[in-house]
Amino acid sequence: MDKDLLYRYFAGKATEAEQEEIGRWLAEDKDAFKEYERTQFVFEGTILYAQAPKAEKGRESRGRLISRSFVSWAAAAVIALVLFLAGGLVVKQNAVRNLTAKMVTVTTKPGERASFTLPDGSVIRLNSDTKLTYPAVFAGKERNVYIEGEAMFEVARDERHPFIVSTFASKVKVLGTEFSVRAEKPESIFTVYLKKGKVSISLNGSSESIIMNPEDIVSLKDGVLSKTVQDDKSALCWLEGLVDLKCESFAALMDRLSKAYGVEIIVNGEGPSVDGLSGEIRISEGIEHALRSLQHVVSFSYSHEPGSERIIINP
Repeated sequence: MDKDLLYRYFAGKATEAEQEEIGRWLAEDKDAFKEYERTQFVFEGTILYAQAPKAEKGRESRGRLISRSFVSWAAAAVIALVLFLAGGLVVKQNAVRNLTAKMVTVTTKPGERASFTLPDGSVIRLNSDTKLTYPAVFAGKERNVYIEGEAMFEVARDERHPFIVSTFASKVKVLGTEFSVRAEKPESIFTVYLKKGKVSISLNGSSESIIMNPEDIVSLKDGVLSKTVQDDKSALCWLEGLVDLKCESFAALMDRLSKAYGVEIIVNGEGPSVDGLSGEIRISEGIEHALRSLQHVVSFSYSHEPGSERIIINP
């Protein structure tokens, strides 16, 4: 990753497209966080103890200017570290507050999935059409992230700093555990499945909470959270590249397929009943295989022009 781009990002001057580029780099490159943290350390040292280098002019001298700038920034960071260890660090509180408040956003498009590690060592796996927002540096008493979509969390244990997953509906508080969260505001869908450990869930604006144990699943319906036991692991089948076919309606099932395969599916009418439908379909076998398999148990027809990403369903 270009260090000039990271410097602009830390300074709050990166464009939305550049911020998206950095987010994808962090999600796709397993070594990205190490470079990210090293560059941020240098940047912080410069903010606290040095003047930022002047804007570059001319392409011919670009490489030389970057090299000299980096040396200056690194020297400033070393001075900052020495003063800190000696107990003589005078912190510019506003600058530090701005840096720790810097947010990183990682998104997956329909048909995509991603896996990466947060700065605290927690491993996050994002399902398709999901957005995760988290601070570049965890500071304070809590580690807070925000999720829209579906993700699996393997949280690094830190009893002094609880991990908080915020959604449109509620907050999930953990110390160290494995669980999945599905939070889709447009459809008012919110579920949490606990694989290992213990978590507490509270509705936004409420002081009451639900404690979950392994195999518990908590869902939101009509503004109320309810807890049941689910031991068939269907909530986690997407981690194995599978689509769970159990849905409340045909439209909801088509929406799930649309996100999993990255295609647009339009349903004309209400659609057939899917009561009692269960099982999984492997994503890698393609949307045509999925629809043909469904036609053996659910009555509907569809049209899909070769090369098109739009499918029309006619019940």
